[in-house]
Amino acid sequence: MLDGLLLTLWLTGVVMVLGFLLGIPLAVLRLSANPVLSTLSWGYVWIFRSTPLPVQLLFWFNIGALYPTLGLGIPFGPQFVTVKTVNLLGPALTAVIGMTLHEAATPPR
Repeated sequence: MLDGLLLTLWLTGVVMVLGFLLGIPLAVLRLSANPVLSTLSWGYVWIFRSTPLPVQLLFWFNIGALYPTLGLGIPFGPQFVTVKTVNLLGPALTAVIGMTLHEAATPPR
């Protein structure tokens, strides 16, 4: 029980800080006079606010089925480093990614 409580508190703190740090540039882009930047920010917020959080978490947790390997190299050429996505993204990291992206799109209350 205490391990679950500590994990929940850790996830809450990390996601709130990262969501805040990602939300600031999104808000600045949203208020920008440049229509391209404003539209990109609006689209990001629209996509992540219109998709329920459990669906986003399922997507990020199962991203390894869509992209089995991730590689770093020259596009359409040799790859210098390849990593299996399942080994790279664990459950805690996918939860942080999914909840951070969702939290950054959520307006303050």
